[in-house]
Amino acid sequence: MLTGKEDKIKVTPDDLKKHWSGRIFILWKNFHNIKGSIPFNSSGESITALKMLLRDIGYQDIDISPDYDDHTRNVIMEIQKK
Repeated sequence: MLTGKEDKIKVTPDDLKKHWSGRIFILWKNFHNIKGSIPFNSSGESITALKMLLRDIGYQDIDISPDYDDHTRNVIMEIQKK
């Protein structure tokens, strides 16, 4: 039982394999109330907001601008593949 005082739970890969079903669930909360997709002809504000979210999730090389450039497209395709 976890009491809230533990920082980490250590488990070996072999122990984990015994209990893993082969499925993974990604829990995600839509804090920004984002709906649908952002089309290529979106407003500059929408593209800038998208790029700021991409930076927030770790894509630090995204240039914050209102342009939906090739690099941004490639990052989006990479995320969609995952």
